[in-house]
Parts: sequence; C-alpha cells; structure tokens
Amino acid sequence: MFAIITGYFLAIFGALLLAGGVWLVVLGGTLAYIGLGAGWLISGVLLILRRRAALGVYALLLILTLIWALFEVGLDRWALLPRYALFSLFGLWLLMPWIDAALRPDAHTLRSRGWLGARGALAVTVCLALVLGLVSLARDPFGIAGSLPTTASAETPDAATTPGADWAAYGGTGYGQRYSSLKQITAGNVHELKLAWTYHTGEKKTAPHDPTESTSEDTPLKIGDSLYLCTTHDRIVALNAATGKKLWEYDPHIKYGHDNQHLTCRGLGYHSATVPAPVAPSVLAANAPAPLATSAAPAAASTAAAPVTAQCAQRLVLATIDARLIEVDAKTGKPCMGFGHDGEVNLLTDMGKVKPGYYMETSPPAVTRKLIVVGASINDNNSVHNPSGVIRAFDVMTGTLAWHWDMGKPDPNAPLQPGETYTPNTPPAWPPLSVDEKLGMVYVPLGNVSPDQLDIRRSPATEKYGSAIVALSLADGHLVWYFQAVHHDHWDRDNPAQPTLVDLTIHGTTEPALVQPTKQGDVYVLNRRTGKPILPVTE
Repeated sequence: MFAIITGYFLAIFGALLLAGGVWLVVLGGTLAYIGLGAGWLISGVLLILRRRAALGVYALLLILTLIWALFEVGLDRWALLPRYALFSLFGLWLLMPWIDAALRPDAHTLRSRGWLGARGALAVTVCLALVLGLVSLARDPFGIAGSLPTTASAETPDAATTPGADWAAYGGTGYGQRYSSLKQITAGNVHELKLAWTYHTGEKKTAPHDPTESTSEDTPLKIGDSLYLCTTHDRIVALNAATGKKLWEYDPHIKYGHDNQHLTCRGLGYHSATVPAPVAPSVLAANAPAPLATSAAPAAASTAAAPVTAQCAQRLVLATIDARLIEVDAKTGKPCMGFGHDGEVNLLTDMGKVKPGYYMETSPPAVTRKLIVVGASINDNNSVHNPSGVIRAFDVMTGTLAWHWDMGKPDPNAPLQPGETYTPNTPPAWPPLSVDEKLGMVYVPLGNVSPDQLDIRRSPATEKYGSAIVALSLADGHLVWYFQAVHHDHWDRDNPAQPTLVDLTIHGTTEPALVQPTKQGDVYVLNRRTGKPILPVTE
C-alpha cells in the first residue's frame, strides 16, 4: 500500500515537474528539470507496478541530481542543499522496509530482498548525498579575510554629521553612520574597561498578553549627563549616565495583545530647540535634480532656531507599538502638552479600518529641526488586507501633519478629501529612516507587501516601489528619486536597515553617497542626490 501511494505521488509530482521544466526551457532556462521530472515520473510508474527497478531508476536520478547541483553551484550550501535535499529525503523513504516488502524482484535483480542490486545502489547514493551536505555545511565559499589598519584613517568625517560626547539619534546622527569621534578608548586600553553600573528595566513577558516576538532591541540616546532608553513595553527611562541612577520614567500604557506580531522598541527620537539650522553648501546645488531645487527654498529660509520655552526645550519622541507618536520633556519626562492632543498624535488617523495590532511602530522616527518623519511596521503574513505604507511628516512642535507620501495615489502628496483614506496594501518602511538636511531629503528603506511570498494582485505602485530605497523632499514630501533593490520581491528580501550617508572621494571628486545593506547580501552604494549607482549594479 505504501509503495503504491508513494508511486502515485512521485508520478504526479514528476509529471508536474516535467511540465514546468518544459515551460522553463521555453523561457530560456535550464534543461535539468525536464530530466528530474522524467526520472520521478518513471520511478513512480515502476512503484505503482511494484517493480524493484524503481529504486535503481531513483538512484540514477539522485546521482545525476548531485552531479548537476555541484556543477551549477559548487559547495555553496545555501544554493546546493535546496537542489537535492527533497530528492534525498524521498530516496531515504524508498529504503524503508515497508516499501521494499511490497516490491517484486526483477529478472536481473541479484536477490529478491536485502541490500544488493537496486536497493543497495540507492542506499549508497543517499549516503553520498548526506556526506556532500555535511561537507558543504563545513565550508564557507564566500569567506573573505579582512584586516584593520594599524593606523587611523587619514580621512576625517564631517564634524557636523559626527556625534561627539552625545549620541542623539539611533545611528548617532540622521546620517546613520554609527560612528563616534571620541578618542579616550583606544585599542591599547580597551582591555582595561570595567563595569561601572548596571540598570535592570524590570521588563518581562506578561503572559498571556505579550506576543511571541517580544524583544529588547533599544539603542539608548546619550544627551549631556543623561541616558535615555525605551523598554520592550515602550516605557521611556532616563538615567544618570555616570551612575545609572534612574532620574524619571514615562509609561505610555500601550494597548497590545496576541494580535501584535512584535513587541519591541528600537529607540527614541530627540529634538533640541537650540540646534541651529544646517547650511546647505553651494556645491550641492549644482547638477541637482529639478525637484530638489523646488524644495531647497523652504529649507534654507528657516535658518533661525525654534523659540526656546521653559518646557520641552529638549524633547524625546516615542513611536509606540499601538501607533501613537508621543513627545515628552527630556528633563522631566512630562508630556509636551502643545504637541498633538495632550502630547500625542494618533497615527491611525486616516488609515481606514485597521485590525488591532496590525499597524505598529517599532523603529524610532527621523527627527529634523522642524519635522518628525515616520514609516511603520505591519502584522506580517497574517492577511491580504493590510494597512497603508504611507510615509508621513509631522511638525515637531505642534504635531500637525506637514505632508504625506502615499505611493498608491495618482498624486502621492495631494491632501486627503473628507472620508478618503491612505491607500492600503502598499509597501511599509519599518527600519529607521535617514536624513540629510543640507540636501533637504529623507531616505526611506521600503519593504515588500504582505504576505511576502504571495506575488499576485499587486498594484503598479507596489511593483514600482516594493523593496526600494526612496528619497523624499523634506519640504513637501514629493518624490526626488527611487532605486529598487529587488524587483517583484516575493522572497521577503525587503530593505532591513537604516541607510548610511557618507561622502566618498572618487577620482578626486567628493560624491554624497548612500550605502544600503540588504537581505539578499548585496550592498548598494548610490549617489544620495540623484539615486544613481556609484558602484556598478549588475541585474
């Protein structure tokens, strides 16, 4: 019975694989799947006829599969194992005694039972597949030995974009360089570091309410003599940076449950009313795209710092798991009452009908002199009806909506009409964003739509912007450029990291660059003014 059922499965699967192989050849692909499909089909028919020759045919099929896989991808385990692992598992199944017991000997078979002949050949081939897999797991064909320079680099980062004693943003600054210019700790004395203090947040899963993915991923901010962190449940804690003593705590009392896929806070935003405006270098105006010329005027006009008030001269910005944007005074932890409604903005406004837990903020917002820019995360792979991936900017002082970029609309920046909502099922941006206020742009690493592997019923906007890096004008949110890293992404290879903004010297010329690491293992280096690749990109 098992042999006959297995035979029908192999025959049906082989016929489908054979048909797909023919289609692949028509499209210009490999001939290999025609042979694989034919081998499965023949093995299946022989099993249905209860012929032991099925095992010999399958052994030949498996050995040819191993040769083909090795020839095509070598010992790269990530590409090698998917090519033959399923075939090997079925070969192991065919060696089970309940399969062998149902098979009749063939005229040329040396023994009617036992390990000689076809069954032995299949056993040897399955063992060979196992050994090949173990060998590939022990090797790293892509390992590249690296080294650190013994002396400091001669190239000094721009002081205006490099954090010194303070760490006021997730990536150090809006440039996301994660670089500190401090020099007290060196390679020569780092071994002398000792624990100064420890602070316990008291966070733990409060079952049965917390979702499975409850993680602590916070990058604390350090401003002056204070350290600011956010906890898994979105509490803000201020500590004395020297002693670790808690100064104050703010609890937003988030609403969450098992419908939330994630429960995490990656960090906070920070704004100081005393920070002067960046001055845009005149050289950046040359050769700039037309949209940038339009957006430069409003940015350059506001050169004065915002008025300083006693309360909230320095403010922390929290984007919560239950889709709220909250500002508190960095000195006291009290809500900034002039921001939104009693210190908070509801990010579900104009989003339409959203299931609880299906739209959330897990990354810190991008904070500029005048704006807070946010993307969002969604409850991934649970529905085909998902919230919008709209990008929004809010006034940092009042919380009023400054602009939005809704990629699903004919005019992505047009104000919503009464009763209108943002376009659902568009790619969201869940990692932190990067900002270049000199160029007047915010850089958005977009993801793919959910469900990740379902690549049907996708809109033109999704096909255009899914898994892309997008540059938007800080002045009004209009699109300056975009670069798509993965076309028609149904592998969940969305952009998972904040872009890093650096200035590169190439052939004696300084180019403003954007560096974007990706899930597919590629790193893209683009001109952040135009979006054009600086390093070549081969499709």
